[in-house]
Amino acid sequence: MALQSAPLAAAERVRPRDKIDATLMAVMQTAAADDMISVIVELREKENLSDLKERLRKNQIKKIIQRLQRKAQQTQRKVIELVQSRMADGTATSYTSFWMINGLEVTATPTVINELAQLKVVEKIVLNEPVAAPSAPPAGYMNPPAAYALQSGAPEANIALVNAPALWNQGFLGQGIVVANMDTGVDISHPDLAGKWRGGANSWFDPYSQHATPTDYAGAASGHGTWSMGIIVGGDAGGTTVGMAPNAQWIAAKIFNDQGSGTVAGIHAAFQWLLDPDGDPNTDDTPHVVNGSWTFQSPGCNLEFENDIAVLRTAGVLPIFAAGNGGPNANTSYSPANNPSAFAVGAVDNADQIYAGGSRGPATCGGPTTIFPHMVAPGVDVKTTDLYGLYFGQTGTSLAAPHASGALALLLNAYPSATAAQQQAALLNASLDLGVTGADNNFGYGRLDVLSAYNWLLTNGNNQEPTVSAGVDVTVTLASGVTLAGMATDDGLPAPANLVTTWTLQSGPGAVTFGNANAAQTSATFAVEGLYTLRLTANDGQLSVGDTILVTVLSGAPTNQAPTVNAGADMAITLPDSALLGGSASDDGLPAPANLLTTWSVVSGPGTVAFDNANAHNATASFAVDGVYTLRLTADDGELSSSDDLVVTVSPAATSNAPIYLSSTNDGAVGGVAFADEDILMYDPVTDHWALAFDGSDVELGGVDINAFAILDDGSLLLSPDNPVIISGIGTVDDSDILHFTPTSLGDNTAGAYELYFRGADVGLTTNGEDIVAIDFAPDGRLLISTLNSASVAGVTARDEDLLAFAPTALGVPTSGSWSLYF
Repeated sequence: MALQSAPLAAAERVRPRDKIDATLMAVMQTAAADDMISVIVELREKENLSDLKERLRKNQIKKIIQRLQRKAQQTQRKVIELVQSRMADGTATSYTSFWMINGLEVTATPTVINELAQLKVVEKIVLNEPVAAPSAPPAGYMNPPAAYALQSGAPEANIALVNAPALWNQGFLGQGIVVANMDTGVDISHPDLAGKWRGGANSWFDPYSQHATPTDYAGAASGHGTWSMGIIVGGDAGGTTVGMAPNAQWIAAKIFNDQGSGTVAGIHAAFQWLLDPDGDPNTDDTPHVVNGSWTFQSPGCNLEFENDIAVLRTAGVLPIFAAGNGGPNANTSYSPANNPSAFAVGAVDNADQIYAGGSRGPATCGGPTTIFPHMVAPGVDVKTTDLYGLYFGQTGTSLAAPHASGALALLLNAYPSATAAQQQAALLNASLDLGVTGADNNFGYGRLDVLSAYNWLLTNGNNQEPTVSAGVDVTVTLASGVTLAGMATDDGLPAPANLVTTWTLQSGPGAVTFGNANAAQTSATFAVEGLYTLRLTANDGQLSVGDTILVTVLSGAPTNQAPTVNAGADMAITLPDSALLGGSASDDGLPAPANLLTTWSVVSGPGTVAFDNANAHNATASFAVDGVYTLRLTADDGELSSSDDLVVTVSPAATSNAPIYLSSTNDGAVGGVAFADEDILMYDPVTDHWALAFDGSDVELGGVDINAFAILDDGSLLLSPDNPVIISGIGTVDDSDILHFTPTSLGDNTAGAYELYFRGADVGLTTNGEDIVAIDFAPDGRLLISTLNSASVAGVTARDEDLLAFAPTALGVPTSGSWSLYF
């Protein structure tokens, strides 16, 4: 799957209110003017990943992450600047950037949300609504939960039914494979799970910052994640083998909080974490398998997580989802299982009888097929791991999906280079057909058989998936429709070659009529104006892949629109430095022939400004005197023009008269002053005099280095130690924390009071390498920090040469706020 990246098309006249989801609009219409609403803002431009065909998984994932991050950095600036300005006036409180989907979570008033909808870069805005943790299946569709006594070491009947032991006997037990679940958590103390956690800061993610280490508590849903993980990797500590891949390792994202509820933003954050758990694209720590035993509250099509799921597939991960417990009626498919890029698993009992409560198709979510679920697996009275080291018999599609995830762990143990398309083809083509002949909307393609899937890969593993491109995003009129320029190629396998292409409507406000839905290059007409996502799928008879295109349909003929201009972020320099301007401008190409002229000018300032090339986006500006200057970048297409301003704060040339404060990593002496590594020295360049400004041993810092400090205008200090230290009245202060020290005296007899100013673990600074080594403040008041090694926080990955900016909503205990990359 590759969402296309293209210039914003000619006449982007989609009404701003049409970008706002109906559910969100209803909330906004009943909200007070100063009510804060949390929303997800998705941008139109997406990175095209269709060309990525790296042979090595590590290289493929690295390039995916880097390109997604680069696209987000290039396109989100306008949204971030608007939100930051509204945070300054109190009409917005926070934002979090998601590079995986090129979107942001924003909390703001209805007025600000309407402002965001007016930005051309924005595709849609939806409510950051709650997502409830999985509940037990409806009464009447399950046997009462059964406690299990210890038995022999044989595999449980459900494990034997899908032929997992046959792969064990060939030496494939999941070794070297990492599986992840998105659930209520995992009970790490369970004897069947404790030794299989991968461990480390990159193996557990709680987007709500309630638990730093694995746990499984989510109110009434507590234990659900332990059930699903037990079926994937559980062993025989309880006397029988309960898991599919007992030698695999696990990691987990706790997408439901302790109250049994998650949020759309929290789940987006979890998907992004799964792609890059340690925040470093250079390391290969992405899980091989992802299990999602959860659904939205109600059946129907919700594509909120389709982009996340599609990116995982591009990375070689086939996301497995529970079909849902909405049966026995037809048309009860749930999202995200029915999304085009997801793999849905329904349930049968150990006699291959359909689970009555399982959701049924057809699915109507724009995928290449309406068959739902894709397949079935055991999910009735399945013995699995439970809280407190116990075992329970559970029922539902939440128990069926982990069988498929565990099967993938075994198959990838045997065929580690299998792509997501090959993994899906092996599961489907080798499944045991049940019910009516062929695929149906009860059993899908059949019941899981991992031995048959292994043999299928043995025979068909050389077949490579087709390459498909839906084309670039386009804007058309309702009257003209669109000419689709899709392309698909294949390797000719399996013989005889027979590549079938199919266009489908993935999402949109009305019906679409294709000239020939099976021709890659065809036409399409639309019932009503709006934004449409069309999907082109290529299937060679075994493997199927798809790509999408965004079509903006306007009611009338395109008219010339004013250029889009971005002058860049405000900046500060010190004379005699110049300002390197990084503006940009784009246009719709009208009037023809296209001729866009850009010009830098001075709006205000105390002195003259010289541009090396006033018509270049990336000009250099030199300033005669210090002061505050406003510069303007104007773009003119010959008929219409637009402009954008930035502020350059020019400071006078630095003088050598100000005192210099410093701290050392070792003890020593200078200028007749002895110091330790917990002290702060002051040097006066006027008198050439050294003095002890702060004696750390006087105030409980003996034995630790001061990694970072800042002296505030009121004379108080911010300090961060290089190792954990215990401070009276506060407790343990970590090297990712910041203390605020208010002195009553300084120098050789330092005294005063501490308070915890910033707790890093509350906002994502949890690993050993995320020590704070520099502290400062941006002109807008945001806290600036640098870390010892790379740091991964919500929405941002920074290296040790970078500066992170933290916009707090609360300081102290707890600390909360949002991160952005400052430098």
